[in-house]
Amino acid sequence: MRADGKRETAPAGAPGSTELRAGRGLDADEQAPDRTSPLRWLLLIVPLVVIVAMGTWLVTTWSARVSRFAEDLSVRQRAPLPQPRPVAPSPPPGAPTSRPVAPQPAVAPRPPPPAELDVRSVVAAIAKADPEAGEATFKICRVCHNADPSGATKFGPNLWGVVGRRKAARAAFAYSESLRARGGVWTYEELATFIHNPRKAMPGTKMAFAGIGNPRRLADLLAHLRTLGDTPAPLPPRP
Repeated sequence: MRADGKRETAPAGAPGSTELRAGRGLDADEQAPDRTSPLRWLLLIVPLVVIVAMGTWLVTTWSARVSRFAEDLSVRQRAPLPQPRPVAPSPPPGAPTSRPVAPQPAVAPRPPPPAELDVRSVVAAIAKADPEAGEATFKICRVCHNADPSGATKFGPNLWGVVGRRKAARAAFAYSESLRARGGVWTYEELATFIHNPRKAMPGTKMAFAGIGNPRRLADLLAHLRTLGDTPAPLPPRP
C-alpha cells in the first residue's frame, strides 16, 4: 500500500501474482503422472492369464488320470476269476494204486550194415580212382591210425606201407587173435573186404569202425593207401 492510501497492484508476472500462481498450478497438473498407464494394466493382466492357464492344465491332467483309473477298474471287475484246478478224487481204501512208470531212455538206432560188396569191381576201379578224395576219407582213419614212416602207434597199428604187408606185422601193437590166425598179406581184395565190413570179415577184431559201404569211396581210399609207402604199391592186375 502506498503512502496516499491506495493499494499497489503487482505487475503481471511478478512473484506472488495471481497469474503466476495460476501458471504454476497448470504446470504442476501437466507434470503429474498418469495413474492409468498401459504398463500397470499389463502387470495386472499377465499374472492372471498365467494363473488361469495353470489351473486349466491341472484340471485337464487330473481329469484324464481319473478317467484312466476308472477304465482300469471297470476292466478288472469284468475279468473272469481264475477257476480252481480239479482235484482227482482219492481212491477208496483197499483199492490198488497205480505207480507212475519211469520214462525209458531213448536207444539210438543201430546203423544198417553195409550192403554186399562186389570186391572185384572195387579192385578194378582202383586204377581210375581219385587218391585225393581217398585222402579226405582217410581223415576218419587218422583218429585211430598213424600213417607216417616213424609215427607212433595209436589205438590202431601204423598203416605206413600197409598194402602188401604181412598181417599183424607191427610188433608195437597187440593184434587180435582172429587177425593173428588169419595170416597172409594185405592184398587189395583183403583190404577192400575188411574195410567194407570189419566185424563180418574178421569176427573178434579190435577195429570198432562200422565200415565204408560206398564202392567208389572205398576205391578212392585204396588208391590213397597204395601211396602210403616209400614207393607206391603196384596197381592190381587188370581182370
